[in-house]
Amino acid sequence: MPNSLRSVLRTSMLVVSLLECLWRFGFLRLGQRDLNARERAAWLHRCCLRITRRLGIVLTTHGSMLERGLVVSNHLSHLDILLYGSLGPVVFVSKRDVRSWPFMGLLAACGGTVFVDRERSVQAADAAREIETLLRGDVPVVLFPEGTSSDGTTVLPFRSPLFEPAIRQRCPVQAAAIHYAAEGATESMLAYYGDKVFFPHLCETLGHRRLAVTISFAESESGFSDRKQAARATHEAVTNLRRTLDSELSIPT
Repeated sequence: MPNSLRSVLRTSMLVVSLLECLWRFGFLRLGQRDLNARERAAWLHRCCLRITRRLGIVLTTHGSMLERGLVVSNHLSHLDILLYGSLGPVVFVSKRDVRSWPFMGLLAACGGTVFVDRERSVQAADAAREIETLLRGDVPVVLFPEGTSSDGTTVLPFRSPLFEPAIRQRCPVQAAAIHYAAEGATESMLAYYGDKVFFPHLCETLGHRRLAVTISFAESESGFSDRKQAARATHEAVTNLRRTLDSELSIPT
């Protein structure tokens, strides 16, 4: 069970750290008014690494993230961005709702995250063009193609439209899977999904002992014929990575 004191201390540390990062970003913009995607991604990486360490989250990786191209992952928690961001400079593609998350949404926005409103075709097309521009650069783009977070028991179907920029650029596509564990908690308790309320669930998650996260990377692939093939292939790869993680990692009860 989560500890109330631990929850208060870690949540306070998270809020203070986020405010510190945003304050630093303001000074960075004063010195250099227009930051490119690489500079924003590098700033976000420093922030995510600092915050992850301060929160005491144990992060383990299997394999390594590619240096350029599209990284495709399942989506479980409001902490996913912090954890992937702590591994290196990346640009995220997230649903529009993430922009409204307290502090963390602003952190993601300052880091250059591409926010997608899938209900508006014009905005989704603009986002696809922005992603294609980013894929021509030297920063990996991280996509959560389920379109929402899940409880971890399955990988939801992938939405294929945002694979199109990678197909047009013929860039590498890498499957990745993230897994959460903590003492006295199942992964579904730690996952943010359904009708869970953002801030209370975040506080509860941070109150658990030995919060540990594992991210596993597959070998990158390229040469997909179309976006639907890419979505099917990476969904299968992410599902296989998750099965391996579920079988290898003991889940505390």
